[in-house]
Amino acid sequence: MRGHNKAFLKINGKRFIDSLAEIFTSCFSERYLVTREPHLYTELSFQIVEDVVDVRSPLSGIHAALVNMESEYAFCTSCDVPLLKR
Repeated sequence: MRGHNKAFLKINGKRFIDSLAEIFTSCFSERYLVTREPHLYTELSFQIVEDVVDVRSPLSGIHAALVNMESEYAFCTSCDVPLLKR
């Protein structure tokens, strides 16, 4: 899916990112979304964090979230897991 934002794909009429936001809101007090396009996610209940390292890698996104978080523990996932359960 190169070039397409998987967060906005739908399954059963619901965007992937909306499904994740619903789950994470009920589970976590701190929720971070790491992106290079913060303007696309302003309506979601996440703290938006931009990548701090100029490398296109999932690890750079995880690093950006960990640097910003206050909690002692973290749960990290990509946006393309629409079947994730609570």
